[in-house]
Amino acid sequence: RATSATRIENDNEIQEVAVNTPRLDYSGIGCPSLLLEPESTNLVTQGNDLSNWSFGRTTRTITDGINPDGTTEEVLVSSTSASNGTHRCFSNSDTIIPNEDYTISVYVKKGTASKIEMELKTPSEGSDGFGECVFDINNETITNGKVEVFNNDWYRIQSTGSLNTSTLGRIFIYIYNEDGDRSYVATGNENLYLWGAQIEKQSYATSYIPTLGSIETRAAETLSKDSLSNYINSSEGVLYAELQAISDESDADRFIYLGDNTATHDNFVSIVYKDVGGELAAYGVRNGAESFYIGTTDYTLTDNLQVAVKWKENDCQLYVNGSLVNTDNSTQDFNFTFTDLKTRKFLGESFYGNIRDLRVYTTALTDEELTQLT
Repeated sequence: RATSATRIENDNEIQEVAVNTPRLDYSGIGCPSLLLEPESTNLVTQGNDLSNWSFGRTTRTITDGINPDGTTEEVLVSSTSASNGTHRCFSNSDTIIPNEDYTISVYVKKGTASKIEMELKTPSEGSDGFGECVFDINNETITNGKVEVFNNDWYRIQSTGSLNTSTLGRIFIYIYNEDGDRSYVATGNENLYLWGAQIEKQSYATSYIPTLGSIETRAAETLSKDSLSNYINSSEGVLYAELQAISDESDADRFIYLGDNTATHDNFVSIVYKDVGGELAAYGVRNGAESFYIGTTDYTLTDNLQVAVKWKENDCQLYVNGSLVNTDNSTQDFNFTFTDLKTRKFLGESFYGNIRDLRVYTTALTDEELTQLT
């Protein structure tokens, strides 16, 4: 990865990680996972502290407290006393491609307000945007979005959609009063805390990309290890991974690839997350031709899955979460050299998501061993 990026530490705090440093992410349960994400750009120029945002019937105040990244200056957004209408703040406007998916997200902590609403709209607050993502802070429920829980009473809310016509867009955030009203005469006591706003051209939210005055881009990541020919017996074995994809769909097939290092990758075995249809597959190629293909749509690709692909002459199998998917008993021998283990094949897209375990066994495990492994 050619840029810095953020991860969740084991104390559930957001930490920035240096260039080309693997991100061991603790956002799941138990042991950390290797986080791999695509390139993404945060279009909000002051995502951290909202210092260049506009405030309609609201004010911005810096208070003592702990942000999700451990910094100690919280941004409190409060209604203006006696003002009547909606009470909102909004980010800078930036270029948006109409009818393309964008995801907006922000971290929020409860003050006295009962709810927060987040939308992506045209700069003039037009109606051709999306969102109306309403988070009920008291009950921890959300409509038209998703929510993640963080330390120190922080939440991250996100919503995905597209602008219909405009080429400019910005995040609007509305503060509800204690009675749950969107429009009201303010007492001046309606407030909440905000941090880490993001607009990105993705169909899902990725890790937060800090911004302090300009648009910032996080580079894409891949995982690879070469020169493995002295360690891996190519005639038989098992490729195993415990992993969780960031999305059900992508622009191309996503691979966990074990094979040769030729330009066309003529010999390999792999775990494949198909680009559409939610299919998970075991896929082997020998001398440029398909040797075996075993697929299933019985699993949700964004769930944590334990997957094992066994390869051996006339005995190739796919196991997922302790169950045999299928066996191919008509495959040729694998008499070539494995040199590379990586998350991308030349015609495919990188696997993006969390990898908790990745192994290669140099013998073909038994059915009982594969069941226990997965």
